[in-house]
Amino acid sequence: MAALGRTALGLLATLRVVSCLQSFELEPKRTEVNPGEAAVLHCKIHSKAGQCSWQKDGYPIGPEQDKYEWVGAPDDGDCSLRVLRADLKYDDGLWSCQVTASSFQTQDALRSTPAPLVVRVEPKTPQIEFGAVPIPSGRNLTARLSDEVTVQCSAAGGNPPAIIRWFVGEEDLTQMSSQRNVTDVESPKTFTAISELRYSFRRQHAGAYLRCVALHQAYDTPSRDTIALLDLQYVPEVRLTGLPDRELEENVDVVVLECQVDANPAATVLWRFAARDDDRADIFFVDKLELRPVTKKNSGTYECEASNGVGTSKPLRVTLDIKYAPRVYHVQPLYHMTAALYNASELECEAEGSPEPSYQWLQRLPAGAGRRAAAAVVRGTGRRLRLQNVTYQSQGQYVCVASNVINGEERSDRGEPVELGVIGPPQIVRAGQAATVSVVRGQEAVLEQVFCSDPLPSSAVWHWDGQQLQTGSSRGRYSADDISQEDAEDCYRTRLRVQEAGPADQHPYFLHVQNDLGSDRHGVALQVEGVRRLLAEPVSRITLIAGACGGLLLLVVVVALLVNAFRKDKWCFSHKGGFKPTDIDSEKREANGRGECPGRHGLGAIPPDALYTGPKKSPAGITGDYEYCGKDDEVREADGSWGGIIYADLQLPRASNNGSMRKYRHHVRRGQSHLVSAPPTDVKPTEYAEIAFSPRTEV
Repeated sequence: MAALGRTALGLLATLRVVSCLQSFELEPKRTEVNPGEAAVLHCKIHSKAGQCSWQKDGYPIGPEQDKYEWVGAPDDGDCSLRVLRADLKYDDGLWSCQVTASSFQTQDALRSTPAPLVVRVEPKTPQIEFGAVPIPSGRNLTARLSDEVTVQCSAAGGNPPAIIRWFVGEEDLTQMSSQRNVTDVESPKTFTAISELRYSFRRQHAGAYLRCVALHQAYDTPSRDTIALLDLQYVPEVRLTGLPDRELEENVDVVVLECQVDANPAATVLWRFAARDDDRADIFFVDKLELRPVTKKNSGTYECEASNGVGTSKPLRVTLDIKYAPRVYHVQPLYHMTAALYNASELECEAEGSPEPSYQWLQRLPAGAGRRAAAAVVRGTGRRLRLQNVTYQSQGQYVCVASNVINGEERSDRGEPVELGVIGPPQIVRAGQAATVSVVRGQEAVLEQVFCSDPLPSSAVWHWDGQQLQTGSSRGRYSADDISQEDAEDCYRTRLRVQEAGPADQHPYFLHVQNDLGSDRHGVALQVEGVRRLLAEPVSRITLIAGACGGLLLLVVVVALLVNAFRKDKWCFSHKGGFKPTDIDSEKREANGRGECPGRHGLGAIPPDALYTGPKKSPAGITGDYEYCGKDDEVREADGSWGGIIYADLQLPRASNNGSMRKYRHHVRRGQSHLVSAPPTDVKPTEYAEIAFSPRTEV
C-alpha cells in the first residue's frame, strides 16, 4: 500500500510538472509588408514561464524604440513583435520566435519555425523577348505560322517575385508556360520572374496581340502587362473572284478576274495563260486581269498563284470558253454546179463557232406554185449534203446555214449560195397532178401537164385515140396551147383544150415530150359527166331570201283559195255540222248511206252498168233516204221515170260550159220527194247526148 501511494504521488507530481511545461499556442507565419509600413509577427505561448525573444536570419533581435515593440504582454504569453517602418535591408528575412526554459531542469525552451517577413519591392514592368531580342510593347513578334515558338516574359527586381500569365486576345495560354524566379545579382533580396511560353500559333491568331501580365501586390494596380503584335508569317492563300456565271459571248461580255491573296509577308501574284486552240502561253504579274470585251482569243486556261518568303500558294485555275456565233468559211463547190438527171451530187460546208455549230442545207424555191413569196425547204443536215437521184425539182440555189445557241439565243451564218443545174431528158411532173379531169358534158375540157427539160424540148405532142396534136396548133374541137414557162427553172406547162366535150371524148390523153437527150410520156384521163351540175358558185343571200318570200306568198294564196272554196260550197261534201278534216269517216258513212246516189261508187263516178240498164226502183216500204246528186235542173220522181237508160251526170268544174256543179239531194220517202235545196231558176238544163248502139251482126 505504501509503495502504491508513492507511485501515485509520483505520477501526480509528474502530471503537475507536465501541465506546467510551456508550448506554442500560435507560431509566426509568412508576412508581407510594403516598405515603410508596419508588420506584426504573431507568437503566443501557453504556460509561458521563460523569457520571449526573436531572431532574424539567426541573429537575436530585441525590442528597440521606434523599430521593434511587443504587441501584447509577454508575461501573459503574448510574444508577438511589431516591426515599424519596414525596410528591405533590415527587416526582410526569416524570423523566429524563441522562449527560454522555465528552469534548467525542465528544458522546455521554445523556438518557432522561421517565418519570412517579406518587405515588398515593386518589380519592373514585364518585358517580352523572342529569340533573346526584347520586343517593345506593341511591336511585332514575327514568327512562322504553325511552327512551335518559345517566347519569354520577365519581371525583374520584385520581392516577392511577380506571377506571370499569358493571353492571346481573351484566350489564356498560361498553362502552356513555365515560370522560374532568379535572385537578382545586384540585389540579393529581389528576384526576377521569368516565364517561357512554348506554343504553335494558329491562323486565327495572326494579327492578334500576345499579352504578358505580371501580378504583384506592390503595383499601384493589380497587374502590369506588355503586348506584342503577332506577325505570323505563312504561305500565301489565294482566292479567285469575278468568275463568270453565264456563257461569255465574244465582243459582248466583260470579264474581270482577280486573284485575292491572304499572305504574310505580302506576296507577289502571277497569272499564267494557256490558249485553248494553240500553244500560246502568257504570264502576267498583276493581281487583276480585265478582258474588255472578251474575244475568242481569250479562250483558254488561266492559272493564278502567289508567293512570298515563306512559300508559294497552291495555284487556282479557271477555264474561259468564249462563245461566238458561227462563221461559214468554206463551201464546196463554189457558186455553181451541174448534175445529170437521176445521178448523184454532193455539196460540202465548213464553219467555225463555239459551241460547235450544227448545219442545215436549204433549197430556195421561187414564188409560185401556190406560194405567194419565195420559200426555202430543208434538204439535209450535216456538213455534207448528198443528193441521190437528182431530178429537175432538185435544181435551184442551195444555201448552207450554220447555227448554234448562246445564252438561249440562236446565232447563225449563211454561206454563199450554190446554184445547182440539172441536164437530161424531159421529165413530166407526176407528183401533185390529177390523174383524171372531169368536165360537164358540153363544156370545154382543159387537160394540162407540167414537164421539165434541159436542154429545151425539141417537140411536145398530145396523143389520144389514134390522133396527135403538136403544141401550139389546133384541129377541129381540139387545140394545144403553146408551151409556157413555169416558176421553177427549166419547167414548162402545156394545155390541151377540148371544146364541147361529149361521151366520145372520154379516153386518156398522153403528152409526149422529147429533147436531144431523151423523152418522156405521161397521160391524163378525161371524164365527161352526163348531167349538168349546178353552178358551183354560192347562191347569193338576196336570191335565197327572194325565193323564200315567193314560196311563202304562193302558199298564202293557195290557202286563201281553198278557204274561199269551202265557204262557197264549191265541193260536194256534207255540210252537217261543218266540215273538218277529222270528219272523213262520217262523210264516208253519209256517202254510203244517203249522200251518194244509188248505183254510184263515189262522187262524180259513172257506175259500170249505167249505160246499159236503168236503175232499180225503190222497193216498196223503203223508209231510208236517197240522195240524188244530179244536175241542178234535174229532179226525178220515184215512179216509172227510173226506167230506161240513165246517163250519169258529169260533174265538171264550174268554169265549164256544162253549168253549175253544185250537188242537190233528192229524198225519197214512200213515193214522195222533195228538194233539199232548189236549183237556181236562171240555169239552163243540161243536155245529154244520146248514144245509139248498132245491132250486132252474126258472122
